[in-house]
Amino acid sequence: MGFLGRVHKRFGRVLLLVDNAPYHKSKRVMECAGSYNGDIMPGYLPPYTPEPGPIGAEWRVIRRALSAKVFGTLEEMERSVRAMVRRKEILPVKMADYLMV
Repeated sequence: MGFLGRVHKRFGRVLLLVDNAPYHKSKRVMECAGSYNGDIMPGYLPPYTPEPGPIGAEWRVIRRALSAKVFGTLEEMERSVRAMVRRKEILPVKMADYLMV
């Protein structure tokens, strides 16, 4: 099961907020999202937002923390990032707070 399948299974109907990168608007992504009968709807952030989104700051922290580590599998990397969240080395992004400003 792919990413959108896992999102749908866990949350049901969702609005998936993404930036305007070409791959987020690709035919394949649109077909995949459409295969969930309207339960997964892509929503696009405004282009050329003057400040980086909240995830950008967290990705910088994650990249810095993981840059000197080597992982054998994606699962190992995921466990490492989850451990960083539990230890509060990185904070979950609160998109609702960001969008309501």
